[in-house]
Amino acid sequence: MKALGYVKAFRNSNEILDKNKRLYKQTKDNKFKKDRPLLERIESAVFNRYCLYLDNQHNLDAIIPIDSFKAYEDIMRKSYTNSKFFKTERKAIFDSLPRGRKTICPYCLISDSSTLDHYFPEALYAEYIIFTPNLIPCCEKCNELKSKSIRKTIHFYFDDISQVTYLNISLSIDSGIPVINIELDPSTPPLLIKHFHQLNLIARYKEKTSDELTQILEMLCEAYSENNYDGLMDMFVYKISSLKRIYGSNYWKACLLEAVFKSRNEILQVIANESLKKTLL
Repeated sequence: MKALGYVKAFRNSNEILDKNKRLYKQTKDNKFKKDRPLLERIESAVFNRYCLYLDNQHNLDAIIPIDSFKAYEDIMRKSYTNSKFFKTERKAIFDSLPRGRKTICPYCLISDSSTLDHYFPEALYAEYIIFTPNLIPCCEKCNELKSKSIRKTIHFYFDDISQVTYLNISLSIDSGIPVINIELDPSTPPLLIKHFHQLNLIARYKEKTSDELTQILEMLCEAYSENNYDGLMDMFVYKISSLKRIYGSNYWKACLLEAVFKSRNEILQVIANESLKKTLL
């Protein structure tokens, strides 16, 4: 997992604030006459909340919900859905995704980013529905699992995302078959633990790594038959480094390949004894 760069496209918080004030005003001016006074009425209060968000970008726990915007949730949702100005900004958010991570969901690193997550949920923070620093590309699954949670997942614009490896994937051999073990390191930061729990990532990774390992083992069997087992393992070392550089140290595919490399002698023995070949057949 690595930070996303949307807010880094701006020089400072004032530039982000000015951009979002203009977006709000454009959205307001584009509304039907009956709706404009409603957005006009809360404009100053909304801008104050924008300031609060940016002032606490490194202390997001300080941003607590307030009830005064609840009555405006519906009109803000309609602005999010229908505003032509916001549609342009939505595209800009997706376009800002780093090269190599243009489509993958930053929350899980499994599925495609197909929607925008409201980091602080719409139902509790109506004032942030069209506030772009609150909008993070994600997949439908993560968006559903995250739902109305507050500060139980990483904020990919503002949180400090450590590149220490906390996702521990290892392999053991059971009756001649490699078995995947996945757990978080005991030193994992609390927010990252919440992130994994909220999005059910350990269970989702177990499912994905099972399929991925099958493909890796097929490749290793073929490489062994062509006397290129060590050569393929050497290639894995380069791929691990590349994946971690692009997706971060806790990318599940990189951690799985690392586990395979660490267990290369045990896997070789299984392949040499043909136990694995018979199982795959």
